Amino acid sequence: MIAKAITKNQLLILSEAANNPYPITTLLRNLSRRERISISTLKSSARSLKELGMIAFGNSETARLTSAGKLLIQIVAIR
Repeated sequence: MIAKAITKNQLLILSEAANNPYPITTLLRNLSRRERISISTLKSSARSLKELGMIAFGNSETARLTSAGKLLIQIVAIR
């Protein structure tokens, strides 16, 4: 049920953040280029994830998964 409420773009961001040593802007720019998704779409998805408590980022900090984000990635990987 949770996995159905999370979009494909949000899952991409979570997966990228799991192995990411970069700030959110760099992460989203890289994803945008690689996946050919508009940066504005990815920014919106990242904001939603932050509001849901799945990812943490800000002021040049490295984007990182919260414990809830890590759990979601594990659940999705099992399916």
